[in-house]
Amino acid sequence: MIALSGSQTKPSALPEVHDFILEGTNEVTGRAAPLYNLSGIMQHDPYSDRDGDGWAPGPAYEGTGFTEFLFMFKYPDDSDPAAQPALPADVWQRISDFFLRKILSP
Repeated sequence: MIALSGSQTKPSALPEVHDFILEGTNEVTGRAAPLYNLSGIMQHDPYSDRDGDGWAPGPAYEGTGFTEFLFMFKYPDDSDPAAQPALPADVWQRISDFFLRKILSP
């Protein structure tokens, strides 16, 4: 339910929680209130792993701050389980620079 930023919920998280609560409410009250169409929502959720390999594509925008570091691991093709994140050639330098900036910044 957490996005690549590590601190925000993914777009389908609230409907998932809503359905969980509503299912329990329906069971207790004997009602049949309709649930969200989660499959429709998840088709457009960039944090949904569509090919089941454990990687999610992530959003289309560029990351800043800590998300800049996390976005290096974005998944390029969520329709092919054999595809892997395409890390830049200087990935270790970028990681080092990122953490050095974090350590040295006030």
